[in-house]
Amino acid sequence: MKKYLFVFGFLLFLMGCSNTEEYVVSDFFVAGDFTYKGGFENAGSKTTSKTVRKNGLRFIIEETTDTATRVERVYLVNRDSISLIYVGEDTHVNIDDLNLTKGEVVLKAPFTVGKTWKSGENIYEIVEFIDAESGPEVTVEKRYPSGTTERTTYQKGFGKVQKTTTMVN
Repeated sequence: MKKYLFVFGFLLFLMGCSNTEEYVVSDFFVAGDFTYKGGFENAGSKTTSKTVRKNGLRFIIEETTDTATRVERVYLVNRDSISLIYVGEDTHVNIDDLNLTKGEVVLKAPFTVGKTWKSGENIYEIVEFIDAESGPEVTVEKRYPSGTTERTTYQKGFGKVQKTTTMVN
């Protein structure tokens, strides 16, 4: 009987230690108002975004303002991926006018370190996934054909929390 109790206890321990939670991409890409430090002339930027539902699809419309520009981005949100389908300066886009098949996948599940995908001319890789005290974070590295790399960290419940760019001379 003791042997069975030991095996049962060991199995419970293993189940408690395994991280079987499957994360939904949209949990890491949320709408809201955010202020970032750094950026153009180290002046920071302000991002305001909202969720829009249209024709059964979910979009996030994001407006970023810094000292020089106002940029609007539209993302198509799916269960397993987020696609950037529009970027424009000083515009207000009509979702009905967008081609939903021509997007760049900027975040994709599952969040397995080393997972890569190509979208447009760029290569994306999940370089880090940590279960931080403040919530799970996934870091994606985007490599441009020029060699420039951009790392974006997304946190569950908050969205983009950090972005760094390394340019090649």
